[in-house]
Amino acid sequence: MTVKIEELNKTTLKELRYALEETLKNIQTKYGIHVDVGNCQYSETHATFKIELAVIKPGGVVHTKIVEEFLFAAERLGLKKEDLNREFSYQNETYKLIGYSRNSRSYPFIVKRIRDGAKSKLTRDVILNCFKT
Repeated sequence: MTVKIEELNKTTLKELRYALEETLKNIQTKYGIHVDVGNCQYSETHATFKIELAVIKPGGVVHTKIVEEFLFAAERLGLKKEDLNREFSYQNETYKLIGYSRNSRSYPFIVKRIRDGAKSKLTRDVILNCFKT
């Protein structure tokens, strides 16, 4: 059944994102890479999704831009490369450090909440305080 979309809105774009993700799974499988459908900018008549492709290194580490930036800057930031994917507690939730964005001065660390996979950003001070052992 063909569905004709007359207007782009949040609801239709959620459906389209799901369809894109399902379609891109074939590319992931065929080429052994990671594919991520990112942010979307849209109006009533057009939309632009960010799609990121990343190599999967030995050990299963997906080398996205935020991973590469973390690995490059970790020691300078007072962390270890091994801290990537490290779980920690913050505000009664468990998070995992998944990357670093050098373009974000205030909240450069990207984390994923374990409970639901929601991504958010934290400051350097918060990360260093949570990683104290």
